[in-house]
Amino acid sequence: MSASNVEIRQFSCLSDNYGVLIHDPDSGTTIAIDVPDAAPYLAVLEETGWKLTDILITHHHWDHVQGLSELKQKTMATVTGPERSREVISGLDKTVEDDDDILAGPFEIKAIATPGHTLDQISWYIPSLKVAHTGDTLFSLGCGRVFEGDMAMMWASMDKLARLLPGDTRIYCGHEYTL
Repeated sequence: MSASNVEIRQFSCLSDNYGVLIHDPDSGTTIAIDVPDAAPYLAVLEETGWKLTDILITHHHWDHVQGLSELKQKTMATVTGPERSREVISGLDKTVEDDDDILAGPFEIKAIATPGHTLDQISWYIPSLKVAHTGDTLFSLGCGRVFEGDMAMMWASMDKLARLLPGDTRIYCGHEYTL
């Protein structure tokens, strides 16, 4: 795998979510992160001819998983998400906890627990690409609302990302509310 060959597509889903696809043409691996709605993912997959192999879920909120069942059924992709939500997120094939590593094709991907927005929030880091997807933990000018955790927990998660992610990491997130 050559990181320079990897293509990342970010696109709108629902009213204010982002969908993300990461594609490695050398291995044919294509990874989706969260599935707010299956239709935009299926449209990009059809347009590009990519075959979806893996789906990574950041947390259990409906606007991150409501399209999961349809996308999994139509692509047969392997779904990995937070162990903490094994009973809540339908369709998980594998689960992770903080600091677990998984393989998706040639990509080694690290699960970083970043609770605060929700208790099950996982941020995904792909060191070989210098890319992270922080779900609803970290946005361009702030963070997601704190629903299940507390402010101290969210602050600790933000601090953890600042300590663990190199400064040249490109961040993708579940929403963006800036103009």
